[in-house]
Amino acid sequence: GDVIQLVRNSSGEICGKIYYESKRTKKFDDDWIGKLKDDNLTEKADILVIVTQTMPKGEKRFLFVNGVWVCQFQELQNLSYVLRYVLERTHSVEIVQKNKGTKMEMMYNYLTGQEFCMQFENMVRGFLEIKKGYDKEKASLQKIWKERDKQLEKILNSASEFYGAIRGIAGSAIPTVKEFEMDEDIKALNPPEDRETDDS
Repeated sequence: GDVIQLVRNSSGEICGKIYYESKRTKKFDDDWIGKLKDDNLTEKADILVIVTQTMPKGEKRFLFVNGVWVCQFQELQNLSYVLRYVLERTHSVEIVQKNKGTKMEMMYNYLTGQEFCMQFENMVRGFLEIKKGYDKEKASLQKIWKERDKQLEKILNSASEFYGAIRGIAGSAIPTVKEFEMDEDIKALNPPEDRETDDS
């Protein structure tokens, strides 16, 4: 495995462990599931997850296969949030019902129950909707910023041209607007003789 995540509740108590294995290959190998289970005999994690670049044949979204969660890299963050929630909830139920079944039995019943499936789908759907809205808002703001940049550039260019035209006619009688004048570093690039020639 690549990562072991220790899940703690707000009181700092350990609620369980999540065991992650990552795969970046062009083909999904079903043997990965059995190997991860074998590796877990030592780690004794509560939840097993394979994060893969290529999903099992015919699958396009995360799924639960033979006791192991399988998801793509872009689904990992949302899935980990939900699995963490599962461990915290299972732990709290276990404290209340210590004598009504083992932790693994309760977790299995919860993970395979209709309630979890509905909650999980709703939570993931919510995350996806938020991301979709964020991407749309970001694209819209970028468009607005580009339009404003062009408008501001157009206004400043027009103002600069107008100022230059007035200065050309009235000369020093017009007050200097320093924002439209070359700074000292730029003026220094023009030799004095060139400026005298221009004034003649």
